[in-house]
Amino acid sequence: MNFFCPESTTVAEQSERDALLSSLGVLRESPFTVGIEREAWRIVAGGCPARSDHPFAPGAERFPEGQITVDFAENQAELVTAPAAGAAAAAERLRLLHGRLHRALSGELLWPLSLPGCWGGEAEPARFGGVAAQEGARQYRRYLAAKYGTARQAICGVHFNISLPEAFWTALAGRTGAEPDRSAWYFAAMRNILRHRYVITYLFGASPLVDLRWGASLGAALGPEDRALLATCGRHSSSLRSSPLGYQMPGDTARALAGVWAGPDAFATGLRGAIESGLLAGEREFYAPVRPKTVEGGSLAALERRGVEYIEIRVLDIDPFAATGISLETLQFLEAFTAAALLLPSRPLLPDELEEEARLNAWATLCSCGAGTERRSIYAVRTGPLWAALREAASLLGPAHEAAVEAAAEVFDGRAPRIVDRFFRAAAAAGVSLREQGLRLARAQRKEFYHD
Repeated sequence: MNFFCPESTTVAEQSERDALLSSLGVLRESPFTVGIEREAWRIVAGGCPARSDHPFAPGAERFPEGQITVDFAENQAELVTAPAAGAAAAAERLRLLHGRLHRALSGELLWPLSLPGCWGGEAEPARFGGVAAQEGARQYRRYLAAKYGTARQAICGVHFNISLPEAFWTALAGRTGAEPDRSAWYFAAMRNILRHRYVITYLFGASPLVDLRWGASLGAALGPEDRALLATCGRHSSSLRSSPLGYQMPGDTARALAGVWAGPDAFATGLRGAIESGLLAGEREFYAPVRPKTVEGGSLAALERRGVEYIEIRVLDIDPFAATGISLETLQFLEAFTAAALLLPSRPLLPDELEEEARLNAWATLCSCGAGTERRSIYAVRTGPLWAALREAASLLGPAHEAAVEAAAEVFDGRAPRIVDRFFRAAAAAGVSLREQGLRLARAQRKEFYHD
């Protein structure tokens, strides 16, 4: 299977690229299938963690639009939409789930940021109602707390799940005369998403340090080098969650697993080797920025049996200005980003590329710690082909996606503020602390949903 670059193509490559473009054109009428997972920290009126039982524990409460369950901590709700036809339908399902959760809370709020606004030093791992059948889940959460620290486990975020519709695969098969290798296409997209992760974290990073006590707790679980980085950059970061200090695999683990992105076989071999060597406790601990999944989950057995059926993008912070944690415009940008990842060349992802991307991502997330001029220069050079592919993809998807891409381009070029900048400015304009600004947004969002 060939994937190709828009520049310097041969006649054969151009013919194949035309087939890809034509096949992607069906997405306007037969959209991507999209799912959203949003984690939310339940808080009391003053901003500190709620001590009540999870309102939907011990299992996941299922509704027509999705389910509400618990994540790592007892007060950490997770809202998971059922797969939907396109970003707008997924956004509506997420909104319905938020309404259910808000109405189930007794005087509590949902904290609108990824990092806690009030930290007492601990997060109690989910109890699952004490049900015996959930003991394995409780043990896994205790393991995570011991290995990564409760501060890191208390971080919340948004996961974006996306798959191509059957109409795309049918169109591609008809235009190329061969049945497409779906897993190979998804791995090609994942490699390009990984190459350009820093663009997403720069645009949508919004997890600044709000409570210094949480920062101290995080620092206690870091090595000396990362602890020094936190001391230097923590108060000025845009996204601690997606930075080298946040929810990441340890550097040695990420380097050891650099080869897994070659394809399904390499992925399975690499993860099994990491588990056997003790680098990972299990498949679930593969905390990569993007992961291959099936409708049965992300287990290697399911991937080998079914092939990749969708991909999960895991680098998104909670948007404090979006009542559901992520805006429709961001979802539409991510649809265009996924289509662009298919249009970009499918090259092997080398370890030195991953190292360089990690450096660019550190700049994007700890972006007030210097190197601003150098960063902007490198970003401008490196992202030219990406923005060309984004605009081409958006033109296929429709006017709303074109608007979403152009709005993101304004932010990336410095012509409009990022989400995190807007949050800082709102607090400064009101003359309040970051915690109080978060509480103001949380109260407004509860009012919106409680009476929805």
